Amino acid sequence: MDKDKRTSKTKFLIVGGCIGVFIILALSIFLISRNNTDKTVKEYSELLINGNYSDILDLAYFPKSEFITEEKINELKEYYFNETADENNNIIDCTFVKSEENDDIILYKLTLETTDGQETDTLKLQKKENKLLLDGLYDEKTITVNSGSTVYLDDIQISSTPEKSMQDGSSVDIYNVTLLNNVSYNLKITHPFFKDIETIYDEEENYIGSKGDLKEDDYTSLQTEVNNMIIDITTTAMQNGNTNDLNKYFLNNNAEDFIKDNGLSELITEEAGFNKVFKEADGTNIYTVKYIDNDKFSVSMAVSCKIEVSSSNGNQSYKITDGKLEMVDSYESDGGCQLLITCTEKDGKWLISDWSTDFSGE
Repeated sequence: MDKDKRTSKTKFLIVGGCIGVFIILALSIFLISRNNTDKTVKEYSELLINGNYSDILDLAYFPKSEFITEEKINELKEYYFNETADENNNIIDCTFVKSEENDDIILYKLTLETTDGQETDTLKLQKKENKLLLDGLYDEKTITVNSGSTVYLDDIQISSTPEKSMQDGSSVDIYNVTLLNNVSYNLKITHPFFKDIETIYDEEENYIGSKGDLKEDDYTSLQTEVNNMIIDITTTAMQNGNTNDLNKYFLNNNAEDFIKDNGLSELITEEAGFNKVFKEADGTNIYTVKYIDNDKFSVSMAVSCKIEVSSSNGNQSYKITDGKLEMVDSYESDGGCQLLITCTEKDGKWLISDWSTDFSGE
């Protein structure tokens, strides 16, 4: 019986001792943490008083980012020194006291003695890493490019997955990256169809390529093939030719639907007193080229044609040639229409894969 009592007492003492050790350990960790954060704020105060403003960034918190490196932080120091010096060059003393605290953050109230009197400020400190939380050092920024682009900042490829979107008819990738403010980043963008971009990143810019940004060979082949196919399609439609022969220009063999939807067999408008005869489709004009994706482009363009016009009652018309008035039996007039087509590259050839008659977005 006495043995059992001794055993119970021993267990009680052991448990009590463990609890005591735990309490002491927790209190020690708290005091060490508190002392460490106080030490950081004291170091900040001394740097502020002595005018060593750029060294304050060594105490600051920066998020983990492949684009926030020691080298980039050193670049930021010159700017930070100049900005901080303008605001704090009259400080002669700084004292501090903790004002608020939660699990993550400690707020310190600073009392600043300046040549103009006394001021107060608040300093925020992250407890986990014992780092100062200073405003304006970094932000999440966006880089908007044509979908399928590869993007580099300071020769480091952005590896995150971009957000997919459509902007003004172009398919785009939107990258979100955390970057330092007030330092320069070298931006490089490569794409299968667009010319490389190498510039200084500007958060106010988007980097969506258009017609003039296409690689020369790609634009030449697109322009040439689109021009030739539209000329042939228009000529065949106006001359009531065999539309089945035109399916070679279409991904889905639907030339007849394309002609009907775009009115390519009805480019001549009737006008009382005149006879009009289609002569030729004489050219195209590409206005915009927008990259969709998967080797697809949206092309806004116009096709023009020549129409011979004569009087239906035999009367002559007149035209002015080199400033002289001349009577003629017939004259040429221009016609044509706008087209909005989607071109897809297949087996090295551009084919019409879709179209629209809604030009409101162009």
